[in-house]
Amino acid sequence: MRCRQSRTRVTVTSLAVAVLGCSAGPGGGGDLSRSPATAAASDEEGYAAVPSADPVVPPEPSATAPPAEPGLDDATTGRDLRRVVLHPRVAALLVTEIQGLEALLGATALEAPDRPQLLRRIAADYVELEHAGAPEAVRRKASQRAISTYRKLVDDGRADPRGDEVLYYLGLEYEHAGDAMNARRIFFEVIQKFPSSRYIPHAYLAFGEMFFEEASSDPSKWELARQAYLKVVEFPPRQNDVYGYASYKLALALRNAGDTEHAAIAARHAVAFAAERPDLAGARVIAARAESELGLTAGLPASGPLAPRTLDERAPAAE
Repeated sequence: MRCRQSRTRVTVTSLAVAVLGCSAGPGGGGDLSRSPATAAASDEEGYAAVPSADPVVPPEPSATAPPAEPGLDDATTGRDLRRVVLHPRVAALLVTEIQGLEALLGATALEAPDRPQLLRRIAADYVELEHAGAPEAVRRKASQRAISTYRKLVDDGRADPRGDEVLYYLGLEYEHAGDAMNARRIFFEVIQKFPSSRYIPHAYLAFGEMFFEEASSDPSKWELARQAYLKVVEFPPRQNDVYGYASYKLALALRNAGDTEHAAIAARHAVAFAAERPDLAGARVIAARAESELGLTAGLPASGPLAPRTLDERAPAAE
């Protein structure tokens, strides 16, 4: 089944207005409707089914910060697959390690070449502490310190080969803290500064999640959510950990907008992703949810080629 592409095109400027409420500014123009990864998503990319830092106090939770889907945390959706999230150590061990690393940081010169690596390790330890089953007060403080440490890395100014990773995880920490505006700003910065980053689909997914949440009170946001999720699935599933979850949320957005036909197609992509990426345990959870919540069109085959051979077919669009 061939799905017509929407006439709406996402540009840096339109995204800046929708997400940030401002212009992209000088040098911010350019069409984002085709990302650097789109070329990599060739015809062969189709797949078959059955195949002591100063604390930063976060603001009160914002109504625009998207809540996690029940039972779908960052590890399940593919948004954060770091070891510190998947297999955190015990809190007491982490607190001891962080104290030692903070002391080492205090004795490290600002211009020291190993300072960025030390900051990344400290930030990762704070994130790990957030997931280590510590009391709420400890987790909240760990979140504040993670943000503060990532900000030190971003504000350092020196070239960092992992700058895209630092920005993405800073945006994720802002989102978790309920600071939707800073999260939007940082994710947008990832797209602008690192157009070839592996975190580009993750950044677009963050926008989709925010628009999806806002659409519950403003139906005009369904189109923005759909466009953001479509950007995510431009990136080939074999290199895109969030493809399955984005397909599932795209299906929900399409269904909520009244396009049940394309919603069913998107749901099948979420199901097929579990077979394509058996290395991601969360993909099976998402596939089961897509099947139970959205169902599958009876006329579609249970096996055989599923992904179409062109992007507009792979990414279902609203009529």
